[in-house]
Amino acid sequence: MPINSLMERIAMAPIMCDGAMKTQLVTEGFRRGLIATREYTFSTAQWNLEHPEVVAAVHQSYLEAGSELILTNTFKASAFHMLNIGHSKTLSNAAHESVKMIDAATRIARRTCGDSAFVLGDIGHVISHMQGPYQQDMKLLGEEFKRQAQAMRDAGADAIIVEYIADPHEMAMAVTASKQVADWPVIATAVFTKGTESGLNDYRTHRSDQTNEVAGIKLDEMIRVAVEAGADVIGAHCGSLLNLTDYLALSKQIIDSPYRPEHMPVLIQPNVLETDKPASNMTQPEQSQVLTKIVCQFLDLGVRILGGCCGTTPQDIHAMTHAMRGYCKSNNASSI
Repeated sequence: MPINSLMERIAMAPIMCDGAMKTQLVTEGFRRGLIATREYTFSTAQWNLEHPEVVAAVHQSYLEAGSELILTNTFKASAFHMLNIGHSKTLSNAAHESVKMIDAATRIARRTCGDSAFVLGDIGHVISHMQGPYQQDMKLLGEEFKRQAQAMRDAGADAIIVEYIADPHEMAMAVTASKQVADWPVIATAVFTKGTESGLNDYRTHRSDQTNEVAGIKLDEMIRVAVEAGADVIGAHCGSLLNLTDYLALSKQIIDSPYRPEHMPVLIQPNVLETDKPASNMTQPEQSQVLTKIVCQFLDLGVRILGGCCGTTPQDIHAMTHAMRGYCKSNNASSI
């Protein structure tokens, strides 16, 4: 698809993104006998090379559910992640392997989507994976983001989504590097949790990793950083200790932020679970029903792009798409 048409499509009517990738890879891999148990420790990025048919099957399930935005399976495909899991011994080799996985992932998504959906190159957090002599090396961090974005562009992505970012410097560098690669849309989404101040809706960035913890940046400050770096869409993807009521309040704060330009679209992809390990007592129909009920509330606030993260399924996206189309019809908005 022409890359500029993404922003035109978003301006026309609300649009549905996809849902969780890793939980679906586990489900599909277990069903096919590729993994013995439903465990989550393997590197999903490697499946782009080892089991591309499984990655394509997950993309296809979301397309059939109504998604028009498909994220590449590259959330943890950075060179530094490759070093940490022992896939490569040197940074140069890790960078080479990272590009191979990113290229494969983007081509899988492009082939699966064809011209029926937009492919978003997914760039996840990197700075917490930079250990030892590479720790906090901002020059290397910028090069890493640019390398990822260039590989995605070369392999056919329509735009970039920077997701699960808690550090403002990392957000600025990821967006800036993505914009240096091409004049294309860049979506900037942070990971938020509730703050500890007395205000009920004190949302701040938060991410806890094995290597470090990033916390405490206020929502408005993160929005300011993303906008000033050149983001075309802002929002929240995933979250920490947030329920759906929190995501509604979080959405309103993003939309009302003094740093968001009036017409800048907002994307929200909430979790239905607190982690990527299934732990919900809800049945699949009950989960989809809960998400369906909240779709119109998000759209009434002004959210333009919806989807899901940890725990969301193609069944959920199908139900949410149906609700979105009904909303568009009742509000005389075109629904593609």
